[in-house]
Amino acid sequence: MINVLVTGVGAIIGYGIAQNLPKNCFVVGTDIFDDAVGRYFVDKFIQAPLTSSDKYYDWLTNVIDENNIDIVFPGIEQDVHYIADNFERLSKLKCKFVINDVSLINITKDKFDTYLYLKDEFPNNVIDSVEASEFDFIAKNFGLPFIIKPRKGYASKGIYTVDNIDDFNFYKNKNNYIAQPIVGDNNNEFTVSIFGYGDGNFQPYIALKRKLSQEGATSKAEVYYDELLYDLVVRMCRYIKPIGPTNFQFRFDGVNYKLLEINPRISSASSIRSAFGYNEPIMCIDYFLHGKIPSVEKIKKGKALRYIKDFIIYDSDNI
Repeated sequence: MINVLVTGVGAIIGYGIAQNLPKNCFVVGTDIFDDAVGRYFVDKFIQAPLTSSDKYYDWLTNVIDENNIDIVFPGIEQDVHYIADNFERLSKLKCKFVINDVSLINITKDKFDTYLYLKDEFPNNVIDSVEASEFDFIAKNFGLPFIIKPRKGYASKGIYTVDNIDDFNFYKNKNNYIAQPIVGDNNNEFTVSIFGYGDGNFQPYIALKRKLSQEGATSKAEVYYDELLYDLVVRMCRYIKPIGPTNFQFRFDGVNYKLLEINPRISSASSIRSAFGYNEPIMCIDYFLHGKIPSVEKIKKGKALRYIKDFIIYDSDNI
């Protein structure tokens, strides 16, 4: 039996991981909310403090020790960053952590740093980006409307389309923003996941053409393949050398695939990918825990539709 810790099981990534682990796992799930739906998808649930809490390190290491945890899956981005920031200490524990290259995590947590890191190597495949400071300069170079987005953000939160200086000044003062031209459209957006080996090589690969929900996660998806997109991902992986699950998001402008962001972690479409034969939780156990190159069955073709579903917990007097 493998003892697995999954954090953030109330969020779509966390409970997606928990539900797709192999049957020989005893799954301990954590979340800051006691009523997180993921508590019903794990063998044991423990309520967590905020990742930003001073108590979090001691709490995390105690949970790992008391439950003889073999491998830890961070199920929310905050925990990915926390583990990366504290990896020197955490890596000395007996358990393994599903964590990408720490330097890559640090670069990609900031969208402007990501742009600067990639722009010379991939000039046709990054979206021109500037710090959001002068409206006239941005409008002249990118046209109207353009987009502003937080340098640090996730799930498409805090992105605004701007077509006048008043809106620009209102939004830019709320966060540390960058500005970008609008590229492509909502019908030409793609999410690509690979499993990297740290040397620029990878084996498992799956691409989905997708549409986003209002919450910023994939709501509709179709398995997709384009050699142009695959070749771009190969070149990017050789450059950034990811370790383990790594997610790329692109838009197609009619000529080139343009990178939206890189998520060096399992992403919110993990459960959809698992349904098509690309099971990242199993790959992670093989690679991080057992030191084996993960294999993947033939990817099934098809479409996925996400919808709201009720999970009912009856009181005991109804049974």
